[in-house]
Amino acid sequence: MIPVRRSLRLLFVLLLAGLAGCLPQQLEPAAVIPPAATATLPAPLVTFMSLPTMTATELSSPTIMPQPTPTLPATPTPLPTVSPTAAVTSTLMPTATVTALPTVTAAAVSPTPFPLPTFTPETPAPTAVPAEITPLPYNCYDVSAVPLLECQALLDLYLAANGWGWQRADGWLVTNDPCAWYGITCADGYVVSVDLSNNQLTGIIPSTIGNLTQLTFLGLNVNSLSGFIPPELGNLARLNYLYLSVNQLQGPIPPQLGQLRELRALWLGYNQLTGALPPEMGQMTQLFQLFVSDNQLSGPLPAELGNLLSLLELSVAENPAMMGALPASLLALHLATLQYQGTGLCAPGDADFQAWLATIGGLLDNGLVCP
Repeated sequence: MIPVRRSLRLLFVLLLAGLAGCLPQQLEPAAVIPPAATATLPAPLVTFMSLPTMTATELSSPTIMPQPTPTLPATPTPLPTVSPTAAVTSTLMPTATVTALPTVTAAAVSPTPFPLPTFTPETPAPTAVPAEITPLPYNCYDVSAVPLLECQALLDLYLAANGWGWQRADGWLVTNDPCAWYGITCADGYVVSVDLSNNQLTGIIPSTIGNLTQLTFLGLNVNSLSGFIPPELGNLARLNYLYLSVNQLQGPIPPQLGQLRELRALWLGYNQLTGALPPEMGQMTQLFQLFVSDNQLSGPLPAELGNLLSLLELSVAENPAMMGALPASLLALHLATLQYQGTGLCAPGDADFQAWLATIGGLLDNGLVCP
């Protein structure tokens, strides 16, 4: 404010001086202003607004107007936490459980190529059967898939073995195609297989089953069949496998079974068969399995069994009434299994027979040596 006041006073002095110069007066010599009276002129009356002083740093770094800051919510929503382990396990690849294979030891491996059947006879579960059974009417003359005699044989089996009480009887006496019945297999218009094992059969085996002349497989084991083994089974010349074990069959083994020259396996164990083994069994030269254990058989082993050169397994065990020496003809056989425990049979004591017994890996004897 001080420079402004001085400027105003100077301006006022100049105005007065200008007015005085306009008046007429006598020129006088210029007055000498003493040095003491010399004063510094005041700053001009007009004062320009000075620009703000900026330093070099401010010039090189210009000020940028700040941008508005967006308003964020007070509490942000947290992102879901994902466990890497859980994500890989549940999304990328399911966890596979590898079941370790069982360790097989040498002792667990059977030394015999054909393991003997180990049946545990059990009473089949009772099946609810109506008090009065009326067999379904069926006419084999309406059947063209198999010969009339074969259809009639199957119909007889159904009736004789109480088919209405079987566990499975799909299609029996319902369709006109016996080849579609449960357990029946056909080939070229003939019945070639009857497999009704473990099917709650009761009653008897009809003799007309011997009319299935093209049959190669007959499986009726693990049932409750009773009565005799029909001799007519000897007519099944093409039969390879005959399984009648685990039933309640009675009576002798029919010698007609010796006619089954193509038979490979004969299972008659776990029944109530009586009598001696027929010598005609020595004619079944293709046989490799003969099981007649757990019956009521008696007598010695027939020497004709030595003709069964294909035989690998022979079991006559648990027939207490069987007596006598094992025949020397057995030395011609290459048995893998011989079981005669639970019998009165004895082994010859000569060196050759004892050496032959030592070659049988599946030997189960009774420890008796013939005197």
